[in-house]
Amino acid sequence: MKKLAVSILLCCLCTIAVSCFKKEETAPTNTELSDEATVQAVKSEPEPITEITLPFSGELPPNPFTNRSKFNTDLCSLIYDPLVKLAPNYKPEMYLASTVTSVDTVHTVHLRRDVTFSDGSALTAEDVALSFMYAQSPDSFYSGSLKEIVSCEISDSRTVVFHTTVPDNDFANLLTFPIVKESQNGKFIGTGRYLLSTYTNTLRRNLKHFKSNGGPDSVKLVEFDSSQGLLNSLRKGTVSCIFTDSPDWSATYLSNKTESVDLNRLVLLGINGHRGALSNSTFRQAIYKAINQQSLSRNAFKSTAIPTSIPFNPSFYRLDNSITISSSYSPLDSAALIESLGYTKNDDGFYNSSPLKLIVNKESTIKRNAAKIISEQLAACGILAEIFEYSFEDYKANLATGSYDLYIGEIAIPRNMNISAVLTPSTNAGFGSAYSYQLLSEYSAVRAGSMEYSEFLETFYEVVPFVPLAYRNGILAFTNDFSADILATEQDIFYNIDQW
Repeated sequence: MKKLAVSILLCCLCTIAVSCFKKEETAPTNTELSDEATVQAVKSEPEPITEITLPFSGELPPNPFTNRSKFNTDLCSLIYDPLVKLAPNYKPEMYLASTVTSVDTVHTVHLRRDVTFSDGSALTAEDVALSFMYAQSPDSFYSGSLKEIVSCEISDSRTVVFHTTVPDNDFANLLTFPIVKESQNGKFIGTGRYLLSTYTNTLRRNLKHFKSNGGPDSVKLVEFDSSQGLLNSLRKGTVSCIFTDSPDWSATYLSNKTESVDLNRLVLLGINGHRGALSNSTFRQAIYKAINQQSLSRNAFKSTAIPTSIPFNPSFYRLDNSITISSSYSPLDSAALIESLGYTKNDDGFYNSSPLKLIVNKESTIKRNAAKIISEQLAACGILAEIFEYSFEDYKANLATGSYDLYIGEIAIPRNMNISAVLTPSTNAGFGSAYSYQLLSEYSAVRAGSMEYSEFLETFYEVVPFVPLAYRNGILAFTNDFSADILATEQDIFYNIDQW
């Protein structure tokens, strides 16, 4: 599991609704608004945004596949378009693609006919195949999520066919990589909502974009070598907004005006299912019942995470409303499960005389706080755990050698919600998870669309390969003079920029 780095990105956001400015008073008795009421309504309308300022790092235009700057990653979403965009509930929305059809391991993508690149050339299947080649290359930001795609074939000028190793009912969610064309000078060009002028370091709204309905006319680009200094720039009004995905940043520290953005990053309590009492699924169920995810989210994550008792993102549109998400906490059930194995409490009030080794990366304040709270929750249920704080390198070494009982971990889940990695002990995400052929088989059926999520979760609750804790949120902080109805997603901070 890769160490998460603090990444800060500038964008222009605001969530102040018109209703916030309306004065509460008795409605006029006649059917016409008074002059005063008309003035009030006019004043409540947000000022149109004509220009925003974004940071960039290094050369323009940034490479959308290999850049490692979060500044540039979100800047790329204005210059380049994907085949598919994801709504806030992770439902795929056709973008450059007009349709995506999945049958078993074959996925056919048809392209829109009204799309052109910034040089005026039409979008073709060859461009998609080229872009996929770059996206799947080892140094690409997208390569990890595309590893199950074994080929991309051109069927005709507007049709491409992808083949995957396994059936995937949510394959369309993977088609979020940028579609590019190579220009004569070797740079990438896109079909995006904004066009880059490298002479003035400015983006201009693409009036020929197939979805051009509005938005700021221009985007001023300011170079930053690192994220340092952006916070002061926000406070001074030099920049419009800061985005961070770091769990250790406080929203109130950033700004008085903030907005949460769902991240598809699962925080979990990992369990070494091959060690001691933890090799027994009933003991793992007892640990699962001992954890209060709601309390953990409030007190450790300071409400910057969505508590969950299931391994899937609570925002995911496919989840049945009947599925319990928030918490499975039940101290009485936890005690009953342990006692069913013949355990009795010792004089200190614990079922286990030897403490479970709970390891955590000491470089994360929030993760350390989470470990402390989890240790207390386990102790309240008669399960003794001792916390070991390690540097990130030593933390990874303990995971690799299995020198732990429990660990606090975090993993970025692919956009198709594929959790196979954390269910599989042999991967760098599953580590010591208990192996269950039934669990993996049923999850394969879920991905193929032949089993309901609720059915799979029944087996998950029996096996308990790990304990889901939360899905984290990123934080958007913006200047006080912004007034726009902003909708942002992890994939595209500027999701509704055309409505600003």
